[in-house]
Amino acid sequence: SLLISAAVNKIKSISFQDRLTSYVYNNKIIFDYYFTCGSYFNKIFKKKYSAEKLISIGLLRSNLIDENLIRNEKFLLKIKSIKKIKKVISLILSTSSSRYKSDLYGEDGTSIKSLWNFENLICNLEKKLKNRIHILVKFKDKNFTYQEEFLKFEERLKKFNNVEIIKSDNINSANIISVSDIVIGSQSTIIEEALMKNKYSFILDFENFASTLGFYRYNNFYILKSIDNVIDSLMFLFNEDKKYIDNYNRNRKFFIENFLSDRGKINNFDTLRSKILNCINEELKN
Repeated sequence: SLLISAAVNKIKSISFQDRLTSYVYNNKIIFDYYFTCGSYFNKIFKKKYSAEKLISIGLLRSNLIDENLIRNEKFLLKIKSIKKIKKVISLILSTSSSRYKSDLYGEDGTSIKSLWNFENLICNLEKKLKNRIHILVKFKDKNFTYQEEFLKFEERLKKFNNVEIIKSDNINSANIISVSDIVIGSQSTIIEEALMKNKYSFILDFENFASTLGFYRYNNFYILKSIDNVIDSLMFLFNEDKKYIDNYNRNRKFFIENFLSDRGKINNFDTLRSKILNCINEELKN
């Protein structure tokens, strides 16, 4: 109703697609200017939204994945030392302190059941690749790390000396990804941001949640549905399998150019501010 009122009163509205899946949960939205994650989303929004102008800008936070932004120097030096002999794998977990999302959408990677799946993955990685990897685990929901289920999870993982749960407030998910060779997590925009930084990134979709969402069905090269899929993909990477890596990089390039950026140009929030000012100046001329 607010947007309709703005349109009736000839007040221009500007918005942007902050998350890849945001359009899935909205019906008809009215904007004068709408900045999208990529040119292929423009095709979707022409049918779904009412916008005078659709402008591709891409995801805007990939610049935060930069090891130069890590404030914890001790952590950075330790990981650099580990990387001399092992591959670093980051697990970015979306387990929530609230059941709201999984109750509303079904199994979407935020439930305790999903956490058990990731724990099972860690155990299998230990069996197959123990001497070749170091695993960093980060929970996006800080509040979950105070709950009993987390404490039990943490206790069970103490038997693995190459698995590290990062709880420090001054080491965030972007910091961890910046020093990782491989990134695995539930469906989350930060996985795509990792792709944009040329990390080998994967969505672990045990629940078949992301796999059913529009654009993911056509860009499933980085979606893994089982532990066996994960192990196979990691072995291809570790063994530098040319066919697998070339296919992955080719699909990643297409995905970034058409779904995550302005036709290959990577932007940030400074770009968005500049483009919004251009829109305002354009309206002032009329």
